Amino acid sequence: MECEPVGLMEQFEDGIEDHNILAVPVGETADVTETIQKTLVEFIENVFRHVRDKQIRAGRFLSATEAKAHIQSRADATFHELK
Repeated sequence: MECEPVGLMEQFEDGIEDHNILAVPVGETADVTETIQKTLVEFIENVFRHVRDKQIRAGRFLSATEAKAHIQSRADATFHELK
């Protein structure tokens, strides 16, 4: 399915950057409202609660432009690793 980024949610798992791209199908729109942000943060904080010694936290919510830049930076890093 082809999707378009609408935002980026920073996430850190055991001290390692593990950000999440928030996306919708191409042609659809969505706003990352305060309610959506709160729901996602609660999910992130609770999904691994039962896993001993697991440290996970949500960070900031960033724009679609920043999400696209993050995707590009990860693609560039992967390309350089493959060389």
